[in-house]
Amino acid sequence: MAPVDAGRYLIKNRKHKNVAKLCDANDRSSVVSDNRQGDLGEMWNIDFLSNGTYKIQNYGHGSLFATTKNGAGEKDYVVAGSHPYQWRIEEIPDKGVYCICLARNPDICWGLLDSGSDAPIVLSHPPTAPQNQWTFIRIEKSSWPEDESTLGAKQGVLERQRAEQGMTRDRKIGMDRDAVLRAAGVEIIDVQRKPRENEATLRALEGLRREAKKRQWEKRQTDERRKTVIERERREDEAAPRAFEEERRKAEEKKRLAEEQRQAELEAKELEEHLTQEKRQADERRKTVIDWKRRVSEKRPPENKKQLTEERRHAALLSKELEEHLVEEKRKPDERWKMEIERMRREDEAALEEKKRKADEKRRLAKEQRQAELEAKEQEERLAEKRQKKEIERMLKEAERRAAEDKKRLAEKRRHAELEAKELEERLAERRQKKEIERMLKEAERRTAEDKKRLAKEQCQAVLETKELEERAAEKRQNNEIERMLKEAERRAAEDKERLAEKRRHAELEAKEWEERLGG
Repeated sequence: MAPVDAGRYLIKNRKHKNVAKLCDANDRSSVVSDNRQGDLGEMWNIDFLSNGTYKIQNYGHGSLFATTKNGAGEKDYVVAGSHPYQWRIEEIPDKGVYCICLARNPDICWGLLDSGSDAPIVLSHPPTAPQNQWTFIRIEKSSWPEDESTLGAKQGVLERQRAEQGMTRDRKIGMDRDAVLRAAGVEIIDVQRKPRENEATLRALEGLRREAKKRQWEKRQTDERRKTVIERERREDEAAPRAFEEERRKAEEKKRLAEEQRQAELEAKELEEHLTQEKRQADERRKTVIDWKRRVSEKRPPENKKQLTEERRHAALLSKELEEHLVEEKRKPDERWKMEIERMRREDEAALEEKKRKADEKRRLAKEQRQAELEAKEQEERLAEKRQKKEIERMLKEAERRAAEDKKRLAEKRRHAELEAKELEERLAERRQKKEIERMLKEAERRTAEDKKRLAKEQCQAVLETKELEERAAEKRQNNEIERMLKEAERRAAEDKERLAEKRRHAELEAKEWEERLGG
């Protein structure tokens, strides 16, 4: 079930007790608040749409809907628009109190920040605030204007009434004007307008000068902020590639060191296997030599023992030399690997230094280029400021010269105008008196006609009140109260008749008096 049924309502603010109103039929006019109920612009037709939203159409200006701009947010105005706008109406925990929210954002809703009349309705937050909550007062069909039976727009009623009143007022003003007085007034206004126009020109030029200074100051402030932002972005841009390059270099260095370590481990393993094989071969040769010597010593006679001892010593020396040779062979790959690592480290350091030098050179060139651009821009601004100052000074001098000339012409015209005004006043005194008499006669006739209309209206109202009282008396069976009210209505009607007769007699006396004056 929809929170609000389709129908015609007054939309009333919960906190300030004002109702929403559309004052005129202009597109994009603001929806405002009003504390004087009874205007057609305060009535709204609420229609429920199939997607769960509502359209809110004004009754007094039926071609307009309550809308807002596309992508609206907080503090944007609720305005009139020629196309329907979808609103979401949500009931809060307090029964009978609602929030009128954006369909796409239920946290932004209608709000009334001021209790005064004609205060604009804006989009506000949060929905829980009393100034952002509304009640809907339904207008029954029996009380609709012209007894309409369908939801529709009464378009342009207020505008037509106001236009007719304005036209009537303009016609009366036009009839009371005199051609000669108008010509004299226009001449006097032209004479008096010149100094004001000159002063306005000087004020406008002074305002232009102040505005130019203000714009220059704002421009300098903007340039300073822009320079600061550019410098910060430049530092960030320079730091980001350096950090990325450093990370990449570290990753490559780590990868290269891991590869070199793996290669060194493989070489060490191969060398160890080679040394193990050579040691095994040396052991086998030593065993062979020992076995051979042992067999020889067993076969030789004792006289050859000295030679055997010499051979054994020689074999021991050969074995020692072989072991030293193996140790030297094992040490050489380690030294070569260390030398290779040191050489690669020196190459990396040299490459890094070269990159740093190139980056510093590039930054220096960019900085010099930016400095040159800023200096050129400042020079252009100074030249433009000088040109603008010269132009303002020239305009001020020209305005002063024109003001002096206008003062002279004004003094001459003022003298002529004073003479002509005196003559006109003398000629128009009689005509003005005649016009005044005619106007007073017309005013008396108009008042008499208005009194007649008002009396007829009051009589009709009295008849309607009497009829209504009779109906209420028939329903409630309160005969005494009805008789009293009828007597009161008759008394009022009699008083109105007496008052109208008195006014009529007074108007006739005034008319007769004016006729006597005119006849005299």
